[in-house]
Amino acid sequence: MSYNMSSINHRVFQPSEQLIGRSGHPAVGRYKGDPNLAVNQGTHVPDHMNTSVWIMGLPADIKIPKLLDYVAAFKPGRVRSTVINEPTAKQPTSAASISFFRRDDAERLFSVIDGGQMMVDGMIPKVKWNRNKVGEQKPNLSRVLLIAGDPTIVNAYWLEAFFTSKFVYQLDIVIEHDQVPTPNGLVACVEFRFGSWRSQAQSAHQALKDEMKGVVCWEYGLDPCGD
Repeated sequence: MSYNMSSINHRVFQPSEQLIGRSGHPAVGRYKGDPNLAVNQGTHVPDHMNTSVWIMGLPADIKIPKLLDYVAAFKPGRVRSTVINEPTAKQPTSAASISFFRRDDAERLFSVIDGGQMMVDGMIPKVKWNRNKVGEQKPNLSRVLLIAGDPTIVNAYWLEAFFTSKFVYQLDIVIEHDQVPTPNGLVACVEFRFGSWRSQAQSAHQALKDEMKGVVCWEYGLDPCGD
């Protein structure tokens, strides 16, 4: 069977606020949330349960895939979210916020960077605990999503178009695995490694559940940063 975007009945999952903006019109630029909201400041999270680290002194041109490659080399744990702050006129280097699902995992990365063990393109970054705190969550979640089904829709091109119509996201990498022959035809498997679980793999999982159930199969996959 052949599919196109219009052949799927998109009747449940609504485009995210990041995508459409609060006024109902397309958002300009990347929506990063309202930092003045208490929920985004993590004011309810005790310091000793904060899983978010703030990394400073990164290369000006650093991107999520390269940053997560460096993090993965030390296997601290599954990454919950990754946000990069690009250089400004006053600050020539980049900074990044990385949060985890568990405090222990955040402490592992903190120790690596604080001990000067992680060099990023010749630069040795500094680290401190992020003042916008993030608490622990279920460790069985992941920023990695595995999707399987009919190759005509389970492919990077179709799925990226589907996700782009639903929410804003940043990718680490998309991997198209070998197709598997079955009595009912070929089955494709595509691995989406998002930059974050929060609002990205999380939203992809929900969109598939609401609109593609019975059409494709999906599950959270292993995060190379921790598994």
